[in-house]
Amino acid sequence: MIDLEEIRTKLVQDYRQLWINKHRFELNDDEVDMEDCNSKLGYIVELLMFITGWSREAVGESLASHINYQIILDPQDNPKEWDLNKFDYVEAVENIPYCSVDDFPFDDGQDDYSLEREGFIIDHNPGNEKEDWVYIPAGTIMRFDGADCNGWPEFTLRMKFNNIQLDFAGDPFKVKLV
Repeated sequence: MIDLEEIRTKLVQDYRQLWINKHRFELNDDEVDMEDCNSKLGYIVELLMFITGWSREAVGESLASHINYQIILDPQDNPKEWDLNKFDYVEAVENIPYCSVDDFPFDDGQDDYSLEREGFIIDHNPGNEKEDWVYIPAGTIMRFDGADCNGWPEFTLRMKFNNIQLDFAGDPFKVKLV
C-alpha cells in the first residue's frame, strides 16, 4: 500500500522534471508544450495542497527548495552520471578554483586585469603561495553545455561583460540548479 509521503515524493519528482522540460520548451519557443507543462505544474500544486493541507505559498516554497537543489559535480565521473541536462542553468555555490593564471585560456588581448574586470577572482593557490590562480566566484550563473570531446563538463559562464566558455577537468565543485 502506498502512503501519502510516497505520493508527495513522486509528485515533487514529477514537478521537477516538468519544470526542467518547461525550461527547455521555453528555450525552443515551443508554446504548446510549454503551456501543457504549465497546466500539469498547476495540477501538481493543487494536489500537493490537498494532500498536505498547506497553503499555496507553503507548497511553492517547498517545491522551490526541491528544484533549486545543490549538486556536487565531479568532472572525473562518467558524463551519464552527472545530474544535469544540457542547457540547464546553475549557480556556483562557492568559489571554484579553476586553474593558474598562466594556464587560463585567454582570448586575444586579455590579461589577469581583464579577468578581474570580468568578475573572476585572482588569488594565491592555497598549496603554493607563489602561484596565482583564477577562481570562479560564488553566485556566477553558468549554462551547462554538455560534455566536450574529452568527456569534461563544459559551461558557458555569464560574466560582467562577456560570456566565457570553459571546460572543467579538476576537482568536484558545488552548483545549485536555477
